[in-house]
Amino acid sequence: MAKILTLISCPQKKVLSDDIIAQGKAILGCGDNIVRILAPAEAVQFTLDDSISLDMADLEALLADRPIDICVQTAPLADIRVCIADMDSTIIEQECLDEMAALADIGPQIAVITERAMAGELNFEAALKERVALLEGQSASILEKVINDRISLTKGARTLVQTLKSRGVLTALVSGGFTFFTHRIAQAVGFDDNQGNILDIEQGLLSGKVLPPVFGQKAKLEALSRYCQEMNCQAENVMAIGDGANDIDMVKAAGLGIGFRPKPALAKAAQVVIRHGDLTAPLYLMGLSADQFITE
Repeated sequence: MAKILTLISCPQKKVLSDDIIAQGKAILGCGDNIVRILAPAEAVQFTLDDSISLDMADLEALLADRPIDICVQTAPLADIRVCIADMDSTIIEQECLDEMAALADIGPQIAVITERAMAGELNFEAALKERVALLEGQSASILEKVINDRISLTKGARTLVQTLKSRGVLTALVSGGFTFFTHRIAQAVGFDDNQGNILDIEQGLLSGKVLPPVFGQKAKLEALSRYCQEMNCQAENVMAIGDGANDIDMVKAAGLGIGFRPKPALAKAAQVVIRHGDLTAPLYLMGLSADQFITE
């Protein structure tokens, strides 16, 4: 079966030199006609037919200690119609609940639960309720402080979403976090839709509860199916991007399931893993070149 192999460098370092590409071609035993430079020194794509042996050991040895992602997909590449993405530690660089906890002076207590939940060591829904309960009595103004002072978009997020939308792809932000943040992040990045959990607020204070139903791992998979129905497409036409264990089901179901700087549990389930590239990397995995990106 034919394969597509894409090498993606950390965009700040751009270490994918002509020499490395030439050595890669030699290892793979392929000619110039099946090599596409998607971005100089940043991304290159090899199309490998059945006659070419994919020697990952030699390729990994060549790229060892270099900030370059090796991504292998089945050819032809999927026709992406839907993009569904996690928010915390994916579209944004932070975990909103951890940032809320830091402002409430209980950061370490909540962060350790978050880490275990994202690693798949704890049930996500139960861990969410446990963490939110610790915030009972905090002023709801803490939410504004987090969004205004402590949240930053992951590099490439807007370029990813705007480029996909220009190609008619439905884009959705789906989060186990809170709608207070998903609404604002979706608007800032340009997502078509967003979903998350609703924090219960009573008289300006956090009650320590999440309004049911809890939007967790199963709900993300259900959202993927719903967006497929809306776009009249199949799961194979979906790109799903996440970092934690609660993203596993949607990432496994998608035609292009991406672990973005993932925890180990998701890294094992994802079709491809991005550790060094930013959020423009998924566009390269679609076969797009940098000159096709929509940047603002």
